[in-house]
Formats: sequence, C-alpha cells, structure tokens
Amino acid sequence: MKNSLTGALLAGSVSIAFGGVALAYAIRTGLYAWRSRQWPRVTGTVIKSEAVKVQRRRFSNIFKPVVVYTYEVNGLEYTNDQMGFGYDDFLGDDLFNGPMNAEQVAELYRPGDPVSVAYDPQDNSRSVLKTGINKGHVATTLLGLFFIGFRICCFWSLLSR
Repeated sequence: MKNSLTGALLAGSVSIAFGGVALAYAIRTGLYAWRSRQWPRVTGTVIKSEAVKVQRRRFSNIFKPVVVYTYEVNGLEYTNDQMGFGYDDFLGDDLFNGPMNAEQVAELYRPGDPVSVAYDPQDNSRSVLKTGINKGHVATTLLGLFFIGFRICCFWSLLSR
C-alpha cells in the first residue's frame, strides 16, 4: 500500500503541477486579453505578413500567421507582431494544421495596408490586433482544471480506501 501511495502521490504531483501551470498561463493571458477590449485604438500599418512553420510533426507541419505592424502613440512609433493575447499558445486561435489556413489569415494583412491596433495605455509598446478572450484561453483553462480535478479525485479515491 505504501509504494502505491508514494507512486500515486508522485504522479499526481506532476499532473497537478502541469494543470497549475496551464491554469496560471490561461489566467495571466486571459486577464490581459480581457483588459485589451477597453484599450484605445489607433491606425497602424502592416509591414510584413506571412505563414511561418512553428512545429513539425511526423506527418504534418503546424503553421501560424505572423503579422508585423507599426503604429504611433503620442509621437512615438512602435513595432509589434502580437496578434492577441494567448494566440501563440498551443491551443490558440491562430495555429493551423497546414499552410493554407495560415496563409489565408496572413493574406488578410497585406504589407502597406492600414490596421486597427489596440494598445495598452499603461505601456504603449504593448499592443494587439485582436482583443478579448479566444478559444485558446478557454481550452487551456479547461485543460488545467481537468488535470487538477482528475488528480484530486484520484487522491481522494486512493486515500478513502
């Protein structure tokens, strides 16, 4: 019984740690995303837009659109490539299984085109093109809660024997 309890505690600790990290990330980026809905907007200019391979899998590649843009606030020019908060995580809204979807999104932002940029009034260098919560935040939150909740249930079951 002691060895099975020790093994379960070790495996459970790793699972809870993973779930905690996923949940903390989702909450941190989710708060920025939520606040970004109220940020002021300025018109910026797209400098570069392309589909970039971010991961190679055994039978496919994963691509994402990368959009680099400039904008001006209070006479200072800024450059950024952040589309939104949480959009770069593995469950974000802009990761695609093939170059076609990523290229389609990248084509929406052509170099030289104007773009609406939301910027943080506390730190003008922080900006996004897409504001608010995305599917990546929801999925990462649920994943974190699942790992934590599942392990708590396993511990409870093991300890109540």
